[in-house]
Amino acid sequence: LREQLSAREQVINAMERDKRDLERDLERRNLENRNTLEMMSSLQDSHKQQVDVFLNRITFLEGKIIPCELEAAQAGALREELEIKQNECDDLDEAVRELEQQMDLAS
Repeated sequence: LREQLSAREQVINAMERDKRDLERDLERRNLENRNTLEMMSSLQDSHKQQVDVFLNRITFLEGKIIPCELEAAQAGALREELEIKQNECDDLDEAVRELEQQMDLAS
């Protein structure tokens, strides 16, 4: 009977050691999981901040592009007007030369 009791106590002690080992392992894994979740949360926050910065930069650049596009369109229109005025000046210069030639011939 004592042998059986001793054997059972040994089994109980072994089971209690296994239980403590399992509890320590479970606690370690819980800590690892908690740390992993905190790291993932931190990475998500960092990613969100980066996205916000990029979106703000895109909005800023879009705000700069629109006036540049308008200015480019106006420059194109001004270029056309300048070409028309230049052609008018060339025509007037040609007319003045012809008048000078006619005056020279008339004199």
